[in-house]
Amino acid sequence: MADAVEYGWILPPKPLVAVVGREDLSQAIQGELQEGEGSRASMETMYTSHCGLLPKVVSPRKERSGTDGNSRSYGSLIKKGWIEKQAKKRPAVVVCLLEKKYVAGDPNSWNDTCRTVDYIYRVVQPHGTKLVLALVEDPEEYVVLAEEQIYALRKRIYIDSGAVVNLQMSDLKVSLKNLAKVVYEAAWGYYLNKVNQVKYKLQHTGSGGFEALHVRYWFKMGIYAEFVQDWEAALKAIRTAYELIVSLVAPVPGRETQFFQWSAERDVVAEHLSLKICSLLFQSRATEDAIRHFRRHIQAFRVCPENMPHAFLAWHEGWLSRQYNLFGKLLLPRTGMASGIDIPVSHHPGWYIFSAVQHMAKRRSVLINLVSNSSEGFSREDHGLLLHDGIFLGQQMRQDGTAPTEKEWLLFTAKKESSIDHDPIILGALSTVLDLLKNTNLPRVKHVAVFLLAREHIRAGDHATAVELLVSILKEYRVWQWDAASIEALQLLRECYQRLGYNVQHALCSLELCTFQETLGTALCTAIFDSTIAIVRDFSLQDSVEWEIKARSELSTSLCCLAGFDAPSVGVAPLEGRPQVFRVSIFSYFPQALDVTGIKAVMADQACSHISCKENQPTILKSLSWTTWTFMAVRDTPGTLECVRVLVEVANQVFFIWNLPGSLGWNSAMLTQGWVPREGAFTSLRQRLDVSPSKEKCGLKIESGATAYCGDFFPLEIEISTFDEGLQEAHLEFSCGGSSASAVAFYSSGSDGAVLQLSDGCARIGYVPPMKATRHKIFCKTSASEDFLIHVQISFLDGKSRCHVQATQEVTFLRPFELSSRIISKHGHYPLLREKKKSLPVGVECMLVTSLRVPECGADLHIQSIMLEGPKDGAVVVVQQHQLADVKSGGTMLKKGETISCPFCIRAEAPGEDIQIGALKVLWSRVGGPSSHVETVLQLPHESTSETLLHVNFSCPESTAVRESFLARCIIRNCTGISQELSFAVGDSTSFALTGVKQDHLYVLPGAELAVSLQFLALVCGWQTLPPIRFEALDGQAKLSIQEEVYILPTPL
Repeated sequence: MADAVEYGWILPPKPLVAVVGREDLSQAIQGELQEGEGSRASMETMYTSHCGLLPKVVSPRKERSGTDGNSRSYGSLIKKGWIEKQAKKRPAVVVCLLEKKYVAGDPNSWNDTCRTVDYIYRVVQPHGTKLVLALVEDPEEYVVLAEEQIYALRKRIYIDSGAVVNLQMSDLKVSLKNLAKVVYEAAWGYYLNKVNQVKYKLQHTGSGGFEALHVRYWFKMGIYAEFVQDWEAALKAIRTAYELIVSLVAPVPGRETQFFQWSAERDVVAEHLSLKICSLLFQSRATEDAIRHFRRHIQAFRVCPENMPHAFLAWHEGWLSRQYNLFGKLLLPRTGMASGIDIPVSHHPGWYIFSAVQHMAKRRSVLINLVSNSSEGFSREDHGLLLHDGIFLGQQMRQDGTAPTEKEWLLFTAKKESSIDHDPIILGALSTVLDLLKNTNLPRVKHVAVFLLAREHIRAGDHATAVELLVSILKEYRVWQWDAASIEALQLLRECYQRLGYNVQHALCSLELCTFQETLGTALCTAIFDSTIAIVRDFSLQDSVEWEIKARSELSTSLCCLAGFDAPSVGVAPLEGRPQVFRVSIFSYFPQALDVTGIKAVMADQACSHISCKENQPTILKSLSWTTWTFMAVRDTPGTLECVRVLVEVANQVFFIWNLPGSLGWNSAMLTQGWVPREGAFTSLRQRLDVSPSKEKCGLKIESGATAYCGDFFPLEIEISTFDEGLQEAHLEFSCGGSSASAVAFYSSGSDGAVLQLSDGCARIGYVPPMKATRHKIFCKTSASEDFLIHVQISFLDGKSRCHVQATQEVTFLRPFELSSRIISKHGHYPLLREKKKSLPVGVECMLVTSLRVPECGADLHIQSIMLEGPKDGAVVVVQQHQLADVKSGGTMLKKGETISCPFCIRAEAPGEDIQIGALKVLWSRVGGPSSHVETVLQLPHESTSETLLHVNFSCPESTAVRESFLARCIIRNCTGISQELSFAVGDSTSFALTGVKQDHLYVLPGAELAVSLQFLALVCGWQTLPPIRFEALDGQAKLSIQEEVYILPTPL
């Protein structure tokens, strides 16, 4: 979608150095110059073995002429390839490698050396290139060179003594570093001279009619500053050039008749300058400033489409598309794209590429209008003139080098734009957008992109792929209730189904579409509904049609079904052989009533369960209201009476189907979640009933719900009651999700109640008198790790047959603790790390502070012990454990919502990424429960560890008095195997005065310690912060700032 960007517009250019002579040293010199060190920037090199080849690698300066395209130089802006020429063909420094023995040799050698130096000087002198002489001395030869000879060489080529460097082969590494330093200083001087030359030209150029030259001069100053990494000066100069471009609305003098050509050339130059500004801002980590600049750039150069030629509008839309695409790709490596990352729309590269796609689609539509509009004189058969790119950015020229007329430029632009096949470009860009928006918090942008991708597939004739995309986004539209988007997607989906010949799916979309009466209007929705029902009636002559209504399906927003049994009265249990009332209520959003030829309800166990519909039931499904059907269900044997399916017949065939899974609640068929009208009559429905034996002997009831922890004992309160006859002997069984729950303790409510003799998973009940009720509190244990149902069943003999009474209660599974942790340095200990990001230092003791919180919905807990166990690989060592204060008195009690914090001392042993810290083992028990304890293991989050360069131990008195001096000591320990050189400095403060050295350079040997003492004088009483003490490694890779507080007492009278 975007054209290729020229060299140097995104990545900063590097200074170019030419090396002449000694081919065996070229690789070593090139490696040293490209490496860079400290403030010295990396430099590119070019090599030639002989000075006679130097003119071939250094581009000569061209003579100006009036016929080569430069006649428009005052009206044009920036030359193409100028940065690349400066970075690859115009060396800032030429390094001449001379054999020292030949320089100090006989007169013939001296003359040859002088001729070589003079020739090199004549080649590079027109460009102002700096010269550096490197005298190479082999280790086996000792040559003494007189000062007069060096002075004579310097005078011949006008260089100072600092531009002459000795290269000793015996100590080549040190010599190359000295050479690189001298070369960089010479390059810096070269580009500074270039800046001064451009400034001089700028100051002596008039203001009227020379605005294009001003843009060019400011641009050159910015690039020259960028060569030496003066980012602030480069950004200021490029911004000045950009502001001049923004102000150049009208064509410059001499180009008044070329408005559209001038506008296109101006936009192209503004594009490149804006790209350079954004890259500089991103390099300075000023992402917000880059985004603000890009928004202003788009607003400044967006044109009004009224009264504009279609050719220019098509070019402009393509230009806008390229702006968004380039900025999105520039933003891509600087944005966190991990899964689930929450970033705003303006910071997401996918949004900018998506905007580029939208402008590309507008460009295509403008070109379609251009072809159909004959008033602009465009036709595909009319070839017209062939134009080519000029020497300036955005410039178009005739073959003879002259400027085209406005009409010629528009005709050529129209033909060039119309030759682009936009469809595959837009399809590929939309696929890229969806990949970037995956797992992000931008659902609206993502779904609009999917919608546009579906439109493109429809345009390409791939209706099957468009159907898959539209069906996927419609599911989300139904949940979020995006009516306008749903209507547009349904209309496209109907068109695709019609093209594919899918009549059933077309009818489904039509039925859903006619429910949007507020948006589409009642008349249109009624017409769609009547035509669809007419088509549905024709389906009866074809194959049977069954539409299962699922969550987020086609009719989930059109129909809602509530089905369930009437809840029995208090004290009355459902019995075998007795009919139970079952109701089905359906709410319709169709614009008119729908004729229903039949309705059925299917029971789970059809061998033992029977259901029939009452007489005089509704025969139509009302519009915008509830319609209820009543059934009578009977179960022949004890068990569960449950409905699993509801079928509605239209035109004498099964049409709508609702599946009612028994694992969900009675309202599992509520498919529209939250916006269905609620009626009080439906709150008493139950999806299934437990049918008891017809001869009632006892009742079983679970008083309340419970909460359970994994491996913990949770309380369960049950009530056993008897009726006309007493209970001689029975068994009480517990089961949990198909597995047994172990009952370990119980409490009876009274001495006259039944006695429970407990074993694993069951209990034997003794005699219970008639018309009695006993309450029991039983503690059960389960291995479940999520919410589950616990089933309690009483089994007893009734004559010769065994009868059962069951009760079920949902148990909520909870995690006992919520864990959070953070790592802090010990007081007075400060590590100096290599990485700038926050990480765990290696070899330094730190404090790991963990916090355990009991959830509000949990239970009160006794904490017996909290232990930290390090990882098995030994990457982190636990130095000191935390001891609870109340461990002797039985532990610490935490109530619901309370938090306990536990500090641990740890030490990292090796650097690395994603290091496991360890696990927290908590021994606890439930308050009021069994005395046995539960051990919970909580995994701590992984951390990254960094190598510790230096460790600073800071100490000072906690308090002192006003006008009294005190001593602060910093003991610096080198934690590495190499010597470390660093600097320290003490900042300014109005509360303390420092006596002694304020800043210094330190040198610490491997494994050694160095003490720094600072004498302070307190000036103000109260809690005061010491001046910041800053340590910084001289390589710039690690920094540390220490700030401590001291309490200052007033001076006693």
